[in-house]
Amino acid sequence: MEDGTILSHDDILKITAPYHQEESVSHVETYAHQPQASSSLDNNDEIRIAAQAPDLNVLPSKSSLHITGRLTKANGIADAATTQLVNNGICFLFDELRYELNGVEMDRYRYVSLT
Repeated sequence: MEDGTILSHDDILKITAPYHQEESVSHVETYAHQPQASSSLDNNDEIRIAAQAPDLNVLPSKSSLHITGRLTKANGIADAATTQLVNNGICFLFDELRYELNGVEMDRYRYVSLT
């Protein structure tokens, strides 16, 4: 201690202040990010969505991925009226899914449709 006194083990475990939970987050915002070169994607292309903001604090447990698009036949005609997707059908579009923070891989899934 600053005054030079030495605390015993019993004194260290005496907690006099009540527990205080930190609640300084005032609000949550949702951001939309588009993949780079989103109009020219082909089979086996890597889709990388980078959210780079120095003041952005992310909460991975609340993150989500929303995929939008159109179901069309090879000739470009819409076929949504007769097409049905299986459960987690969008997951079958991906072979691998990785979650990275600052270039460090946090989690990886192979065969996303089965996982």
